[in-house]
Amino acid sequence: MENKYKAVIFDLDGTLLDTLEDLKNSVNESLRINGYNVSYTYEEAKWLIGNGTKRLCEMSIEKFNPTEEENRKVFEDFTRLYRIKQLENTVPYPHVKELLFSLKEEGIKVCVLSNKTEENVKEILASIFPNYHFDFVVGQRKDVPKKPDPYCLNKMIEDLKLNKKEILYVGDSDVDMIVSNNVNLDNVAVSYGYRPREMLKQYNPNYIVDDIIEILEIIKNK
Repeated sequence: MENKYKAVIFDLDGTLLDTLEDLKNSVNESLRINGYNVSYTYEEAKWLIGNGTKRLCEMSIEKFNPTEEENRKVFEDFTRLYRIKQLENTVPYPHVKELLFSLKEEGIKVCVLSNKTEENVKEILASIFPNYHFDFVVGQRKDVPKKPDPYCLNKMIEDLKLNKKEILYVGDSDVDMIVSNNVNLDNVAVSYGYRPREMLKQYNPNYIVDDIIEILEIIKNK
């Protein structure tokens, strides 16, 4: 029986990879360098993630009412530090590698759409999945709107040359649910990422999974 879905588009942070420790350490170090008396815990940092690294840095010092120049400096130092730290603690979630290779065996195209800078996305994927080919990888680019703006997702759908009903979107955040709902893609919310299950349920995802390997059954059963 033919699978209903012919492509799966994954978010990266909080969906395929737990990147939070490296992001947290980089932003905390940038804040220290710039003289801010604040340091975020793992749980606190979860709420800074999902809208790209520039927004992460802005949110980290919002309560200090920073100037544009102060925001720029924190982001500049964060970017430099994260290039060094981005693979220190970052790991795939359980069963991610198993799922990715199983999807390829099923002939399903596998894509990544992230609000992380495209350079970071490609470097991290190449290091963690050195023997795996992703069909399309798109990260944040200069002068291109990031999720939940539908621009990049619509472009990826166009490049896949598939009907929307043949594409499944997988993410862990409100941003992911909003963008996939906006373009009418079936979506999966993963409950193990950086947003709580109850929050994700508000966006009425087609599926909620506790383990990413469950996506294989979603594809096969449909």
